[in-house]
Amino acid sequence: MISICLKSNNISSLNTIENYLDNTELPEIYYSQKKFKHFNNIIIHYKGHNEKLFYKVFSNMLSKYIINFYEKYFIKQQLAFDFFYFSIQDKKKIQDSTIENMNLESNVAKKMNILKDCIIEYFSKTSSCNLEGFINFRLYNYKNFINLILENVINDYILQKEYAEYVNLLQEYISIQTPQSESIHLIYSNNAKILLDDSKNIIANTNSSQIYLSDISFSSNDFILNSLLNLLPKKIFIHLGVEEDNFIKFLKLIFKDRFIVCSNCAICSLYFSDSALK
Repeated sequence: MISICLKSNNISSLNTIENYLDNTELPEIYYSQKKFKHFNNIIIHYKGHNEKLFYKVFSNMLSKYIINFYEKYFIKQQLAFDFFYFSIQDKKKIQDSTIENMNLESNVAKKMNILKDCIIEYFSKTSSCNLEGFINFRLYNYKNFINLILENVINDYILQKEYAEYVNLLQEYISIQTPQSESIHLIYSNNAKILLDDSKNIIANTNSSQIYLSDISFSSNDFILNSLLNLLPKKIFIHLGVEEDNFIKFLKLIFKDRFIVCSNCAICSLYFSDSALK
């Protein structure tokens, strides 16, 4: 027979665990809640012979309880302790994003496995514990997993904020500058990234080696952005030979209504015809 005693002064917690036990379909499991000198206790007895099955069911039950009632608390606690310098609004956004990440199907499976391993390891050696003490001080791997997700969310959040600030800075710059040309055409494909003026003359061709005669690392997209910020056209016509990527979305953000995507025109036919792509 396997016997486990969970001690707590939180009657609500013990009642919740009893509700979990009520829905357990494992036969030959018996439980009762009793009050002793210092604690209320749930005493669980398993009189069957399949120990492996019992610990699987028990660990699954206790894991769900911990996730449902403590996970959000652990996230808030870690935010308050290690990332206190964020504003209340930032913390709320980070917390919500972390919870969302923790609830991804792949992460649910991982955290359940981490918790179940910890529970089985502990209760296969110990038959009695203070429930809150176990949850707060024994779940090292589970808390480390939360911290890993939290840190990844914070890194992404910081990058997104920096990106938004960069976009706002460029939008302000463009809005206060006088346009230097009427329109620019951008030919954008995997094989070519070319800027044309109003008369369809080539301003810059990023395939040319001449623009890279420098020790400074400078991508073709960097060159295009720098050229557009210098030329500051009233309109930018983009001729796409590929799916719209992050760079094109970025140009849309900063140039707003100046940015026009062409679906099919003479320039598209010229640069994206079968013979032009060879």
